[in-house]
Amino acid sequence: MDYNTLMDKNSSIASLPWDEITAIGKEKFEAVPKETLQFAVNTANHDQMFKSALESLQQTSPKRATFEEAEKLVEMMRESAKLVLDARK
Repeated sequence: MDYNTLMDKNSSIASLPWDEITAIGKEKFEAVPKETLQFAVNTANHDQMFKSALESLQQTSPKRATFEEAEKLVEMMRESAKLVLDARK
């Protein structure tokens, strides 16, 4: 799924301040190994990422620990990883 399709499908993601997120992300993601970012981008790893996101929400924000919120996190992680990988090229 490309960026524009993702933005059209999920208005909550589209409303995020992407310029700020990108600036923060570039700084924060510098230390993240390329392999980790590639793992996040690989759709074959969706189930593992979804399970991890849901467990994280259950621990940190139980009221938000829904399948929908976990899916949003997975998509945000995947999109962030794509942006970082593209920026490293």
